[in-house]
Amino acid sequence: MARHDANMSDSHDDKIPQSLLVGAGVLIASCLLLVAYHQISNIGVEREAHPAFATVSPKLVRQLQFDNGPDGALHVFDVVQKKDLGPLQEEEGFVRAVVSGLTFERQKRGLEDPTVYQLVLWTDDRLSLEDQATGIRINLGAFGQGNKDVFNRFLAGAAPAT
Repeated sequence: MARHDANMSDSHDDKIPQSLLVGAGVLIASCLLLVAYHQISNIGVEREAHPAFATVSPKLVRQLQFDNGPDGALHVFDVVQKKDLGPLQEEEGFVRAVVSGLTFERQKRGLEDPTVYQLVLWTDDRLSLEDQATGIRINLGAFGQGNKDVFNRFLAGAAPAT
């Protein structure tokens, strides 16, 4: 009959060094963050005109500027009508995220403010936000109808495209 020593498993240490586990965790987290950044930064970005959109034209256009107001909130201004469209609401964080992404691209390229973005409702009901200085156009519908609707409120009173 084999004798089992209860302390036998405690006699040698099979633990992996903590520094190795931390290093592996950092490596995995870094890879995930890089992949997520790449995916998010390319979602909805139209860098070149797609042939399928050749027959599509702008229906409504609004020139917008986003600026931090004295109250600390991000305000949206219609540049052409010189009209404050109001501060962003709490549920409109998607607007701040999109503007931050475009601002980051401008900073990478060394472009100066003031930054004016063009919000366009197309005849096929796509909605895009474009930074004409960088040529980056974001298809806002690619992020879901709810996020697209957040930008739709800025079209109230927009001038028809000419």
